[in-house]
Amino acid sequence: RKAGYLRLPYQRYLEKINISDDDVNTYYEKNAAAFSTPQEVGVDYVELDLTEMARQIDFSETEIKDYYNQNQQSFVSKPEQRKVRHILIPVNATVDEQQAREKIDALAARIKNGEDFTSIAKAESQDPGSASQGGDLGFIGLGVMDKAFEQATFQLDKDQLSQPIRTRFGYHLIEVTDIQAVQLKPFDEVKAQIRTELQTEQAEKRFYEEVDKLNNLSYEIPDSLEPVAAEMGLKIKHGPMFTASGGQDLFSNQKVISAAFSDEVLNQNRNSELIEISDTHVVVLRSREQKIASQLPLADVRESIVGRLKQQRAKEMARCRFYQT
Repeated sequence: RKAGYLRLPYQRYLEKINISDDDVNTYYEKNAAAFSTPQEVGVDYVELDLTEMARQIDFSETEIKDYYNQNQQSFVSKPEQRKVRHILIPVNATVDEQQAREKIDALAARIKNGEDFTSIAKAESQDPGSASQGGDLGFIGLGVMDKAFEQATFQLDKDQLSQPIRTRFGYHLIEVTDIQAVQLKPFDEVKAQIRTELQTEQAEKRFYEEVDKLNNLSYEIPDSLEPVAAEMGLKIKHGPMFTASGGQDLFSNQKVISAAFSDEVLNQNRNSELIEISDTHVVVLRSREQKIASQLPLADVRESIVGRLKQQRAKEMARCRFYQT
């Protein structure tokens, strides 16, 4: 396919257009809402923030080290592992419970009398995965093997032979040949983490009590934040002016915006209800100043209106010229 097109830029007609004062006045009056400043409010507020409360609590090096020593299971980098070998005599359709137990007891007696575990495992064990390796299972940790097998394994000393252990597979003899002790993360590596955990734990004990106190005081003394702040040791903070569309940071939160523009705060000049920003951050605010919505003077927006009207009419002229062509 072949195509052709004609381009008629409306900008070429702009200089031919004159906009009268009447045109400007009419457009200004019909579009008054577009030339007004929105209502704005500025608020004062007090807040409780668990994270900030936690930062104000400090712990000594000794306290942090004591916590590390008393809770070492929380700082394991590598759990204890044990190198294990075993002999399995299964209980199945051809070997009943009594026969399997008698067999495993006989093998245990032979090992206790000095025969080599590895040789017996290769000859007698019925575990197809490890018999040829002399019963060697390598290093294992908790949560890998049958629960009864693991429990027995982690109670043995190195080179100690277990009693016959019954699992769902049959009877086992277990021997631990090596032990890799649990490895802990170095204290210096987790010190900052422990400090943060202790600070948060301590702050949580106070936070919810303080929230209840703030809620009650701001309700009982609705016409000022000063006595509330003084009673609770809080700082009154001053927010920037913002509109019902919201502002930055805290003042982009819809709960904060709704409270700031509520009748209770805006017109009755009362403290807001407790505003829950999150589970760990609450705010109470009150109106500090207001700017009512107002119409911008015509002189301030005249050039903008002239530009809009010129663009509209230039586009109309270009469209008419297109159809004439």
